Amino acid sequence: MTPDVHWSRTFKGGFVRRPEAVRAYWMEQWRDIDAHVEPVAFHLEGRIMVLVRVHQVMRDFAGALLADEHVGHRFTIEQGLIRAMEVCPLSSPDLGAQQRPCPATIGFKWSTLRAYFRRSRLNAR
Repeated sequence: MTPDVHWSRTFKGGFVRRPEAVRAYWMEQWRDIDAHVEPVAFHLEGRIMVLVRVHQVMRDFAGALLADEHVGHRFTIEQGLIRAMEVCPLSSPDLGAQQRPCPATIGFKWSTLRAYFRRSRLNAR
């Protein structure tokens, strides 16, 4: 992540900035809910954005289902690091998300995003 990463606080609303705040948000989230988020598809949007279609299942710790849905996690990548993440609704089954224009500045490394998902799932447990 970039030092000034901008990250969606999906369950609490708003955004947090900086990796330390993202980690604190994740820790708080995992204390409140049992979440499983599985990447389903990746859609490159321009040269610096990727929309990841995810299937997320959220339960309380008694096992009651809170949510079972597909949403988009849109990442902005800058010099191989995650600069921003926002959650967005999906609109088109064939595209997987709302497409929007993006400025073209850098190349994108798929391995960066794959590694993020592996780490986030392991660190969240």
